Amino acid sequence: DLRNEMRNTLLLVKPQDAQVIGYAALKDESEAGQRARARQQEVEAGQTMSEGLALQMKVQLERTE
Repeated sequence: DLRNEMRNTLLLVKPQDAQVIGYAALKDESEAGQRARARQQEVEAGQTMSEGLALQMKVQLERTE
């Protein structure tokens, strides 16, 4: 179950790279650009947390094998 959860977590993280790049391209000093900057930061933070969770799962799997 943990191996499946780790795989699913990593699958969900992959498409976020494109979103980060897209929001980065949209950010500027306008109001919409500021919203894009904030959304980019939110997506990056979520991606980092998901990657950290996947790493923790990987370490746990290695310890129990």
